[in-house]
Amino acid sequence: MSLKKKLPRTQIDIENYFNSEHITLEMIDVRSPLEFEVDHIPGAINCPALSDNERAKVGKIYANDTFEAKRIGAALICKNIALFLETIWKNKPRHWTPVIYCWRGGNRSKSVAHVLEKVGWKALVLQGGYKSYRKYVVNQIPQFLENMSFIVVCGLTGSGKTKFLNYLVDRKKQIIDLEGLASHRGSLLGRIPSKNQPSQKMFESLLLECLKKLKKNKPIYVESESKKIGDVQIPEPLINHMRKSSCIWIETADEERIKFLCKEYSHFVRDVTSLKKIVNQLQRINQLSSNLCCDNLEISENLNRLVKELLTKHYDPSYKKSMQKNYQRLSEAKKLYMKNAEPLNYSEVFEEEASLSEKRSIVISN
Repeated sequence: MSLKKKLPRTQIDIENYFNSEHITLEMIDVRSPLEFEVDHIPGAINCPALSDNERAKVGKIYANDTFEAKRIGAALICKNIALFLETIWKNKPRHWTPVIYCWRGGNRSKSVAHVLEKVGWKALVLQGGYKSYRKYVVNQIPQFLENMSFIVVCGLTGSGKTKFLNYLVDRKKQIIDLEGLASHRGSLLGRIPSKNQPSQKMFESLLLECLKKLKKNKPIYVESESKKIGDVQIPEPLINHMRKSSCIWIETADEERIKFLCKEYSHFVRDVTSLKKIVNQLQRINQLSSNLCCDNLEISENLNRLVKELLTKHYDPSYKKSMQKNYQRLSEAKKLYMKNAEPLNYSEVFEEEASLSEKRSIVISN
């Protein structure tokens, strides 16, 4: 058994950071704004040692002259540190303990930490930088999933699965809102207007933060999903866990689903170009009618017909086929009938939850 190497007093590793009572610690990400946007440690503040343009400039010089690149880089970093000392860090108290990280705990973070130490603050450098955090996320997701009891909420497109999850939140039940984390409704038509999806790495960071808040001794509700939600992919350990879990099925009349989806996707009436592009994709796959959309007036008048055909010829067959193939316990699913996207009787679901909790307590006690 190898002993863990003791860290210098000026460093902290990612596990100790998350496990400590870090009330006085503040995570400072000194990477460039673009690096920060792709992913960052939750709660971190971006104080870039080098801007995006400055980082690109220094990197280009570094390829030909490392000394000159370091000289120019040092000057730029000092200029930026001075700016932060006069603005963001101006009123920080003497007991402030910033934890500084860059890409891998190298020159950028060490340069910033050195200056802050000289001022009198106890600055710590995150060992391994962002790369160590990223490794932590990948390793921790499957560990947090261990012994979690999932109930997968299933149902055809437009049956009100997300609405049901929102109801559960109001009733203090545990959920994982994957579409919320992904900023996407989970289909070709699922892009949310004026909202970009997070990167894959950011999605996984958000997912881990969500998993950390859940209690393992109580059931967790999650909506049935395919492997991808828009452009992001559900991590393999999570999708595998979902597919082995118990299910409930939300059953809603077709006319109610159509009404719900026409309201949910009404923005496509104003964005005909995007709708045409998506419908054309589906036409090539499913031989949908070629005259489904022509202009604003026709789409507005025939949206119900368009939605009905998209459901019957694409979404419903695809969803049923995927569910039957991937969700092992779908045949055991209890049906929950809905009217106007509101369940008629939630008690059956909560009886199921109580039963699962009771079985779990018996297993643990044995």
